[in-house]
Amino acid sequence: MLVILQFGLSSVIVLSTPLPKLTIWNGLGMISGFILFLWSIAIMKLHNLSVGPDPHPNAKLVTTGPYRILLHPMYTGLLFLTGSTLNFEAPYWRLLMWFALVSVLNFKARYEEIFMQERFQEYEQFKKSRWRFLPYLY
Repeated sequence: MLVILQFGLSSVIVLSTPLPKLTIWNGLGMISGFILFLWSIAIMKLHNLSVGPDPHPNAKLVTTGPYRILLHPMYTGLLFLTGSTLNFEAPYWRLLMWFALVSVLNFKARYEEIFMQERFQEYEQFKKSRWRFLPYLY
């Protein structure tokens, strides 16, 4: 259910963006978010990647690339990508959908961390030395 909400909200936010309203700042934010998202997937490698919150049985804890700083860089990239489509003229419903996406990803991240702690003994220490989504903020 969380995965459906994640993809559904992301899709609606991005697909409802009026392209002529985008500025260079929107574009830079979208590109940055997309690059972070793709970099996170590349570092994770496909055999580690899981759409759901539970890790694959043969998964390894990834500690390199953006995972040196963030626990959930894919989610951060997605939030930058979708958040960058918003601007001061964005309808309130799009803003509400973005905050709903933030809530869904935060809930999913916490749920995922429970599975990671069960699967990897070193995860507790790993988690203490990283930020969940944004360095120095959260």
